[in-house]
Amino acid sequence: GVLTFPQIIANSSNVGVIKIAQKLGKDPLYNLSRDYGFGSYTGISFPGETQGVLKQKRDWSHMSLASVSIGYEVGVTALQIASAYASIANGGGLLKPQIIQQIINDKGKVIYSAKPEPIRKVVKAETMSIMKDILGKVINEGTGYKADIEGWSIAGKTGTALKYMNGGYSKKYISNFAGFFPSENPKIVGVVVLDEPNYGLHWGGYGAAPLFKRIAQRIINLDDSFEHHKSIKKDKKIKIASKKYTSPTPLSTKNIFSSYTDGYTITPDVRGMSIRKAKSILIKNKLRPKFSGSGKVIWQSPAPGTKKVPGSLCIMGLD
Repeated sequence: GVLTFPQIIANSSNVGVIKIAQKLGKDPLYNLSRDYGFGSYTGISFPGETQGVLKQKRDWSHMSLASVSIGYEVGVTALQIASAYASIANGGGLLKPQIIQQIINDKGKVIYSAKPEPIRKVVKAETMSIMKDILGKVINEGTGYKADIEGWSIAGKTGTALKYMNGGYSKKYISNFAGFFPSENPKIVGVVVLDEPNYGLHWGGYGAAPLFKRIAQRIINLDDSFEHHKSIKKDKKIKIASKKYTSPTPLSTKNIFSSYTDGYTITPDVRGMSIRKAKSILIKNKLRPKFSGSGKVIWQSPAPGTKKVPGSLCIMGLD
């Protein structure tokens, strides 16, 4: 059937992408690829970087336009992909990648703090806003659904390619997923690349996307700064339910229970905390933490204030 441009991207339609490339022509495709940094050094302060492969237009064959548009006849590094996706996430600016964020001396004084180093403006912010929405559809409606995290907005794209070996394309695969989150106010950009995954996991949506999800969940669980949640879609069912549902009283993250009583430990209240903070408090109170989900702690067992033998298990649910 007929696909719109967002549907072409969401469903990884090679035919659709090639048809768009044919309408655009090789000049815009080549120039924008260069603007994104492909075929060039990123400038990172680390030895051994390769610039990848993006042939000059004069070296293109009659098949190159179609091939380049779907990721063949080019060679890119994971860092180049991350830089390109970072430019989408930040509204269109290509930045120089940096390894060191800050240097603190033995007296606790900051002696170096990295600042963003813009390289160029790729496209205007309005265009990147549209791209972020389209990459969100990849997760919500397309091939990247296995990267979805309930309650969080993810944007990204799956990738599947035959591996180039010994002067030609082999029957082995490279699977990848690149994305960022939260999609409306991105904080983290990530790229997962699987080199020669087993058949079945060679599709980007089945091999790399779930791994991206697991990494993102761990980052969310360990970082208290992540507070953005996906907005709930308003439909008739939710409207009906909302008439009967009232939000619970916000939970305090301050523990009001003392630690020990007669050799027992008192279970602290960790509801509303990040998993990192909750685990730290439970371990401090001689309890073993176990959790499922991602986000903040919404329930715990045993209940706060319960007497337990030191070393007992405390199970938490996150959302």
